Amino acid sequence: NVAVTRARQELIVFSGFAADQIDPNRTKAIGVQHLKAFLDFAERGAVALPAQERGSVGALESPFEEAVAAELEKRGWTIVPQVGISGFRVDIGIRHPDLAGAYLAGVECDGATYHSSATARDRDKVREQVLRGLGWNIVRVWSTDWWFDLEGCTERLHASLAALLEESRRKQAEQQESEAAIHWDMGHKVDPMDPLPAEDLASAGEPEHPSIKSEPELVAAPLATGERPSASAGILPAAAHSTHDTVPTGGRYRLTDLTGFSTSPDQFYDFVYRGTLRSMVDAVIEQEGPLRDDVLAQRIARAHGWLRTGNKIRERIDLHLREFDRTEESSGSFLWKRGTVVDLLDYRMPFDADARRSIADIPIAELAAVVVANEDILEQSDPALDLARLLGVERLAAISRSRLDEAIDRAQRNLAST
Repeated sequence: NVAVTRARQELIVFSGFAADQIDPNRTKAIGVQHLKAFLDFAERGAVALPAQERGSVGALESPFEEAVAAELEKRGWTIVPQVGISGFRVDIGIRHPDLAGAYLAGVECDGATYHSSATARDRDKVREQVLRGLGWNIVRVWSTDWWFDLEGCTERLHASLAALLEESRRKQAEQQESEAAIHWDMGHKVDPMDPLPAEDLASAGEPEHPSIKSEPELVAAPLATGERPSASAGILPAAAHSTHDTVPTGGRYRLTDLTGFSTSPDQFYDFVYRGTLRSMVDAVIEQEGPLRDDVLAQRIARAHGWLRTGNKIRERIDLHLREFDRTEESSGSFLWKRGTVVDLLDYRMPFDADARRSIADIPIAELAAVVVANEDILEQSDPALDLARLLGVERLAAISRSRLDEAIDRAQRNLAST
């Protein structure tokens, strides 16, 4: 209560579960309903307010709806009639099999009134747009199709729901993999007072102080300023250093300043906001590209005041990424300006402490360029460890080691072809 009432600019919520994991049908406690609504608002912002779910608000309204619901239940779907509030109700809500407090889709049953009146059709189309804007996946069932081809209509409805479930599970799996790779938002951000980044901590079984050479050597492309790459991978200087002193640099990597944009969280999902959103996407990729698509989404979400980058936010941003090239890598999908994809890209040193990147955030092309410029790395007993030292990483976790091995393989292929 103190945090909610005293916060003036920002409230950061740490939770072990999301709103869609709370099943409001398991309890009538008003506190649980409020907690679910609060977590949903914290994740999605003001757009979640009119969509607050209060469970079923009535029974099925027609024999048609009852027939559709019965067929869906036969095929294993859990249905909830009349879900929503006021004019934002859906006829039949389909519970998500994996998320107790979420709906996979809303089934709309259209009767004779829909077909006989142009005004009713227009009104229903607007209503569907509103429901989709509130996060619903809408599937329609036409009464004429139902009465003339019950089995075929039921199978098509079942197939549509199954496709939505498969897509939902795919996106959940991708998000979980992404979170595991970067330890979500906080894992790849480094406290300047902490000498080691969270995602580069030593894995069990790795020596705490590996044995490496300590004689400094010059590299192929020394920095003009002569400075060490101590913070290059997002950390402070390592206790043990590489046999090399410098890495090639393609300029400075700095975060994009989005404060000049007139952001509006309330309009984020509106059509009229597409121009602003596209301009923000262009600005980030122009400044920071190549970068991972989820990092881009985080940049834009933070600019709107959201601390969590949910699926709906990412889906909206993804609509503006078709004009960019992509490279699929082990840590995620990297976005490039059209026509700029290369095998080797000069390493970009961080402009300041905020611009430090984890190994997962750096494209393979940049990591491989460091190896090509420092071929002696390939002669070491543990090339990945020596590359990590050059990047300032003192203790190397398995997930980061695997990524550095990829960079070394690419560098070797490029060296062999020259």
